[in-house]
Amino acid sequence: MIEGLKVGATDYLTKPINPVDVILRSRNAVFMKQLIDQEKEHLTEMKNLQRLNDELNHMIVHDMRNPLTVMLGHLELLKIKVKNLENDKIDKTLSILNQQANRLIEMISSLLDINKFEKGEMKLNREEVDLIELLNHILQVFNYNKDHVKILLETKITTFKAPIDKYIIERVIENLLTNAIKFSNKNSIITLHIDQQNEKPVIKVIDQGPGIPAEYQEKIFEKFGQVESRRKGNKYSTGLGLTFCKYAVNAHGGEIGVYNNPNAGSTFWFTL
Repeated sequence: MIEGLKVGATDYLTKPINPVDVILRSRNAVFMKQLIDQEKEHLTEMKNLQRLNDELNHMIVHDMRNPLTVMLGHLELLKIKVKNLENDKIDKTLSILNQQANRLIEMISSLLDINKFEKGEMKLNREEVDLIELLNHILQVFNYNKDHVKILLETKITTFKAPIDKYIIERVIENLLTNAIKFSNKNSIITLHIDQQNEKPVIKVIDQGPGIPAEYQEKIFEKFGQVESRRKGNKYSTGLGLTFCKYAVNAHGGEIGVYNNPNAGSTFWFTL
């Protein structure tokens, strides 16, 4: 009896055989088989509905990017036309509109790229890139546009070349810096650090923000982890940027993570 159950039997009969026992056990076995078949059908149906839902969301998100791109183009034209008016309020309003439209574009791009990563359709255009030059370029752009925080580059390395998709990794670093800026107080210092470990680059973004509770430090890189944290009233990132970062870094054969600093703030790190 035990040996039979070990190899997968769900029931058994013992001699002497009782006809009523046989009928009842057979009936129960048929009933259980029907329940299992129904559950399999429901599961298949749910998977099909989820697939259709994902495809519909992907179509909607993809179609949203086109009108947003047109809006951005017309905003740029409008900024040129009103430039001579020297009206600070109009300039500020147009800048805010432009900034928020770009945020929407970035969110849409992240969703579409995450979908490609999940399906294995994201192709990396690898080339030898000097990471120090890349970090300096990103730093110049961010320090030019952000006046309430200061971003510093910290490294003992003068050059470090790695075979990466420059566009993808640039977006990873920009996402991490944007998060750090979002949750930093005025006049805070954000440190962009690069080092070498086991012949691999380790890039860190160190902020002086509120830090992230230990229970969320892994979840914030997951799509559904973002949903859970927001449902509980917490918000530890500006969107799906961290999820994109995880897929992008993993696609390069690296790892990504976060930990809280001893004094204050968090350190987001990734390897390539």
